[in-house]
Amino acid sequence: MMLENTAFSAFLERFPEDVQLILREMIPSYQQGYLDYVYQTDKPEIQARRIKNLVKNFRMMDYTFVMSLPQDLALEIVSDWQYPPGFTELLDPIQSELLDAEAREGRDFAVILNGRLLGHFRLDKTDKGMLLYLALKPKYIGQGWGPRFYQTIEDFLVKQGKIRQITVMSRITYHQVFFQNQGFEKTSDMDPYLVKSL
Repeated sequence: MMLENTAFSAFLERFPEDVQLILREMIPSYQQGYLDYVYQTDKPEIQARRIKNLVKNFRMMDYTFVMSLPQDLALEIVSDWQYPPGFTELLDPIQSELLDAEAREGRDFAVILNGRLLGHFRLDKTDKGMLLYLALKPKYIGQGWGPRFYQTIEDFLVKQGKIRQITVMSRITYHQVFFQNQGFEKTSDMDPYLVKSL
C-alpha cells in the first residue's frame, strides 16, 4: 500500500532508485511522516540535507518493532492478502473481526520491518497463557523472514512481562515444524496445539 498523491510522487523522485523502492514499501503513515519531515521547511538546502540524511539512514536500516494494528493496515490484510493453498488457516479464525476497532483493541498487532508491514498477530487469553495467531505477509512467505517475524513477536511478549506461556495452533505439518524450530513443543501427536514457555 502506498500513498496515492502527486506530492508523494514528486517526493519519491528526489531519491535514488534503491531508496524509492524502500519508501514505496513503507506503510502509509511512515510515507506521510517522511514527506512532512522534509517539507516542514520551504528552504531547498534544508530539504536537500534532510533527503541526504534519509537516504543514508534508509540504506542502513535494520529494525523490527510491534505496534497496535491500525485500521488502514487491517483493511490491507483483509482486502489484499491472498495466501497459497494450505495457508488459509492463518487468518480464517480472526479475519471477520479485523476491521472492528473494538475487537482489535489490545489483541491485534502489526510487525514492522524497516517501515514496512512484515506481518500481523493476535493474542487471545487462555487459562494457561496466550493463544497466538500469526500471519506473515504473503509476499514474504518462503523468503526466510519467518524466524525474524516470530522472534520480534516473542521479544515483544517477553518485554511485556505478563505472559509466561504462549500456544499456537496448526494442523499443517509445515507450520508445526516451523514452530518446533522456534522452540515450541506439541502437546500431543493428535493435538494441533504447540506450546512454549517464555
